[in-house]
Amino acid sequence: MPPSHTPPDRPLSGSVGRMRIMPLGDSLTDGHQAYPGGYRVALRRLLTADGCAVDFVGSLANGPDDLVVRHHEGHSGWRIDQVDAHVRTWLRTYVPNTVLLLIGTNDLNQNYDTAQAPTRLARLIDHIQEARPACEVFVATVPPQPSSTRERRVTAYNAALRDVVAAKGERVHLVDVYDALTTADLADGLHPSRSGHEKIARVWYDALCPVAHPGSASARGPVLRPARCAGEMQGQQDESDQHDVHRGEDVIGRDVRCVDEEGDEEQYCGDDGEHGNSSGRPAGSEFPSFA
Repeated sequence: MPPSHTPPDRPLSGSVGRMRIMPLGDSLTDGHQAYPGGYRVALRRLLTADGCAVDFVGSLANGPDDLVVRHHEGHSGWRIDQVDAHVRTWLRTYVPNTVLLLIGTNDLNQNYDTAQAPTRLARLIDHIQEARPACEVFVATVPPQPSSTRERRVTAYNAALRDVVAAKGERVHLVDVYDALTTADLADGLHPSRSGHEKIARVWYDALCPVAHPGSASARGPVLRPARCAGEMQGQQDESDQHDVHRGEDVIGRDVRCVDEEGDEEQYCGDDGEHGNSSGRPAGSEFPSFA
């Protein structure tokens, strides 16, 4: 049952604003076993130290107790199209005024029509804007990978994001997570380690600063127009309703078609994108395949 909503107390503007952030994506947003809570832990610390009141919103919840507000929409193993199938419902239910979108790794690692991945992302952004037209949307490039085959896909996908984002208007912003990390920041060859997530948090924070503190001398990067979502917000998530939701509850009930590194051996994976052995890594691979 969705939490009840009450009117917000302040607009999203300046250091006294309340930021309702929906972290949206796959297990890189969840944090996975490598670091439950992921970048959200350090990002909340940075924003609150800077005077921002922060609510993370979404249907899932995980992370350490000191994260306090542990909600998110980081669905392990999900591709862009799977997130897109649910995003309008989540946005209307949890009424964020900011969306942090980090998605695409599973499309690339499943070799799922990768040439069309940027088009699927563009469609997802359209649906976010339709559901929450006044919100700021921050779109991240995906992190590097140690496999040369996957890294080529990552490079091509990330290169396409600039044009995708540029076509979506002034409320959609590109955030360069890729250049902030190296493969040494990956705990298992795919999921960032704690230090990797802390680097991602810093990149998000630098992008959010001009929105949280418009015109501030401390704002980093290009000054973005402040979000003006508060007037349309129906309310804020009740922080007392911070129950954990099983990560797989909303998973689409179908198998995922997987293709190996060379594209010629097909396997079928469960909804979490994992198959193979007891280590949690795909059979015959040194690294996990899906985020």
